[in-house]
Amino acid sequence: MKKDSELKREIIEKCLKGENRNRICEQYGVAKSTIYYWLKQEKKLFSSHKPSIITYKQFYEMKKERDLLSSVVSEA
Repeated sequence: MKKDSELKREIIEKCLKGENRNRICEQYGVAKSTIYYWLKQEKKLFSSHKPSIITYKQFYEMKKERDLLSSVVSEA
């Protein structure tokens, strides 16, 4: 079973990818208001350091690419 922090991260990433939030709520048994709260916290986390110059979707795509490149490098 996943830790709460891992589950929260997974839900946030699905939202940032643009997946249907109603479906995510049903899948994970989490209230929509909770998801919106988490996303609001996520936005504050990023905006508190510097003004955002990329969208969250772009950030997610860059993170995914970084993870892929890290796995390729570790296999070499």
